[in-house]
Amino acid sequence: MTENHDSGQLHGTSKGKKEKKKKIRKALKGKIGIPPSKISKITGINTSTVRNYLRELEKEDKVIEKNGFYSLPEGTYGGPEELPKMENIRFKVELPEEVDVEHEEERIDLREGELNVVVGTDNHRVTAWISGDAPRWEVKEVELLGRLFKDRVKSTTDWEPSFKDVWLTMLEYNYDSVEWSLSGSKCITLSDFKNRFQEKLYDKEDRVRREVRINRPVSLETISGMLEQGIAYGSIVERLDDIDDDLEEVLQDYEKVVKGYRNIQNLLKELLDVNEEVRDSLRGLDGDKDS
Repeated sequence: MTENHDSGQLHGTSKGKKEKKKKIRKALKGKIGIPPSKISKITGINTSTVRNYLRELEKEDKVIEKNGFYSLPEGTYGGPEELPKMENIRFKVELPEEVDVEHEEERIDLREGELNVVVGTDNHRVTAWISGDAPRWEVKEVELLGRLFKDRVKSTTDWEPSFKDVWLTMLEYNYDSVEWSLSGSKCITLSDFKNRFQEKLYDKEDRVRREVRINRPVSLETISGMLEQGIAYGSIVERLDDIDDDLEEVLQDYEKVVKGYRNIQNLLKELLDVNEEVRDSLRGLDGDKDS
């Protein structure tokens, strides 16, 4: 009987652990990356337990940790959703002064649309853009388009640029956050401190639409890395939510301090009143002695 009872306890513990891990993974769905403390607040599981289960989930390749923030491995933009798709893509490569070129234009057929490549003699650069009814492109496809452009630069100029020499001068994408809504604001515009990217957030039915574009040329290597790892400001809303929670805790602590201060004030007032009563009593005693 004892063995069966222990076995049942172990089974129950295993089931509870499984449910908690499921809760943690569910909390990560739709999030770019959140810390254990935030997961704890969402799930109601204490932070220490959350950290232990996150370590186990990471060993099982079910979560990804980066700089203390956790996300699901299916994509940095949440759950099984894909990375956002790109559109309005333009490339450029600045040519070294010693490279002699002649004006040249070329069109390369893609699965949809065309890649237009132009070698300019006045600005000494090669540019490219996609024309026609071009679709939105996957991140990896943008990289392949960049490599294709890089190869065309080599074939038309006899100079081979590195991956870092390929710049994106235009790029846009959008994606939705279904767990958010803007309250009291029609649109919010965010940008990183170097003004390389800009993100607009606005309500769209039951979700928040995020539109992101680059403000100035960014290397293809940089944008690829940032998209694969999760663009920092792309998670600003999540970070703001964390800050809001932290401020709420600070406010609560402040209110406790104020309450304590008021209690001290009241206590001092009571002591002063008692002190005054004692003085009055002493004065009365002195009066009785004199009489």
